[in-house]
Amino acid sequence: MAASVTLSGLFARTANIFSRNVVQLFIAGVVYIIAQGTFCGSWAFMDKIISWFGAGPHNLIRLLFLFIFTVLTVWISGGMLRFMKGLAEKDEADFTNLFIISPVLLSRLILTSIFFTVCVHIGLLILIIPGIIIFCMWSQYSLLLLDGKSGIFESLLKSARMMKGNKLEFLVFVLLIFLIMSLINGVTCCLGAFFTIPFSFLAMAVFHAELKKTAEKQNSATKTEPPPSAPKKDDEFSPESAS
Repeated sequence: MAASVTLSGLFARTANIFSRNVVQLFIAGVVYIIAQGTFCGSWAFMDKIISWFGAGPHNLIRLLFLFIFTVLTVWISGGMLRFMKGLAEKDEADFTNLFIISPVLLSRLILTSIFFTVCVHIGLLILIIPGIIIFCMWSQYSLLLLDGKSGIFESLLKSARMMKGNKLEFLVFVLLIFLIMSLINGVTCCLGAFFTIPFSFLAMAVFHAELKKTAEKQNSATKTEPPPSAPKKDDEFSPESAS
C-alpha cells in the first residue's frame, strides 16, 4: 500500500515549525535572497557584456558563465533544502547546512537537476500532462540525495516509489503554496518574500518528512502483522468417524 499524506496535516505541521523558528527562517531567507540576487545580477551583467561582442566564440563564454550560475544556484538551493530538512526531521536550525555541501553531493545534485529539468520540459512540450507527472514523480530526488544514501538514478527510483499515490496531493500542495506566496508577495510589494521563500522550502521538507514517516509506519505495521495461519486439513475418513 502506498503511503499517503493529508494537506491539512502538512500545512499544520509546516505552520507549527515556522512559528517556532520564525527568526531562523527569516535569516535563512535573507541569506538565500541575497545570494540568489547576487548570482542573477552577476549573470545578467556578464550576459550583457558578452552580447556586445555578438555571436561566435563568445557564446562558449556565455555557456561557461551559465554553467557557473547553475552550480551556484543548485548549491544555495540545496543548502536551503538541507537546512529545512534539519528543521522538519530533527527540529534543528543548523546554519552550516546552508553553505557546506560536499563536492560529490553537489555534483550529484547538479547532474540530477539538469536531467530532471530536461525530462520535465520534454514532457511539457509533448502533452503538458506527462511533464506534470514527471515533476511530481521525481520531486523528492533532491531531498533523497541530501540523505547521502542514494545515487543519481537511485534517488529518482526511490522518489517514484515514495510518490506513488501522492502525486495529486503534492501537486495541489505546490499550487496552494504558490498561490499563498503570490498573494503575500503581491500585497507586501515582494517584501514578504523574506518569509514566503523559506516557508515554501520548509513546506517541501515537511512533505518529504511526513511521507517518510508514513511509509515507515506502514512498513513496521506490515512486519508486525502475524503470518496467516495454515489452512486446516479436512479430517481423514476413518471407520470410527463414519460409525
